[in-house]
Amino acid sequence: PRVFAEPYSDDDCQKKRCEVFCFGGIPRYILCQDTFFDLNGNKADIAYSDVQIENETVCLPATDCQKLAALAEKLAKGQSFVCVDFCIDSNEHIWFEKMTFTPESGIRLWADESMDRRLGDMLILPIKNPIPKYEGYDRLKKDLIAKGR
Repeated sequence: PRVFAEPYSDDDCQKKRCEVFCFGGIPRYILCQDTFFDLNGNKADIAYSDVQIENETVCLPATDCQKLAALAEKLAKGQSFVCVDFCIDSNEHIWFEKMTFTPESGIRLWADESMDRRLGDMLILPIKNPIPKYEGYDRLKKDLIAKGR
């Protein structure tokens, strides 16, 4: 495990916040300033229910999308789903912010209800016992039986 910190930046008003939605460790969509993009910088046909899609002033160059996707893919490796958050400052430097496993607490609505199914179909959950077996239990049980308890 590692802990790392980046220098403080008060350049907030100049930053673009971007979230890369990764399914199975693979980047699929990028959300930037309430607008979804595909990995080529084209606006995607996805929107939250409380956001106007007509916002034409937001753009995300394909080169930024490719850089964000490459970084997110490294960070999302091995995850069923994760949203990797970055910001791009006024100097076009990409800063890592955080990884979110339940964006919007999982309760924000999509503009089109079919998005639940479309995005849900991209989600592949690992197959394993949801309750991990405690290895020490069997040993503890044998010790208690041996002691007559």
